[in-house]
Amino acid sequence: MDQTFLSFYEEQVHKMEEDIKIYKRAKRERPIELISEKLKRYKQIVNGLKNGEGIYGISKEKREDLPKKEGLNKNPNIKGISRHAKEKTEVAYQKVDKAIKDLINEKEMINFNHVSNKSGVSKSFLYNHSELRDRIEHLRKQQIGLKSAKQLKKKPLTHQKMLLLLP
Repeated sequence: MDQTFLSFYEEQVHKMEEDIKIYKRAKRERPIELISEKLKRYKQIVNGLKNGEGIYGISKEKREDLPKKEGLNKNPNIKGISRHAKEKTEVAYQKVDKAIKDLINEKEMINFNHVSNKSGVSKSFLYNHSELRDRIEHLRKQQIGLKSAKQLKKKPLTHQKMLLLLP
């Protein structure tokens, strides 16, 4: 397999060297700059393959002999992060509770959108916490058939008011 790579890269090096000769005759500096880094890398690969190092520099056998890097901490201290997450959840629960009470006092419809907008908590938070989800669904079912404050404010026009509006 390495022999196939070696012949491929040697061929590429030869082509690039020929291209550089052509570019130099034409005084085209920019293409030489672009191709020179690639040529340097290909020469390194060819030398590596000739020395038995493989395409990536060090042979697999030599890489296995290198000392292993230390992994992640086996006993991470996540107490602070856990405490912060719990506090954040408690604050969100308080916001939702206050929003639900406000919606009840304002005689607004209670649903996930209204609670989310009023509390500033995401809908996914409401859906993912079963206590909140059950509470909102229960209150929503209780309100079926009740008119919201907006609906109560809208009174139908009387016959006399309709006559006044006509041109």
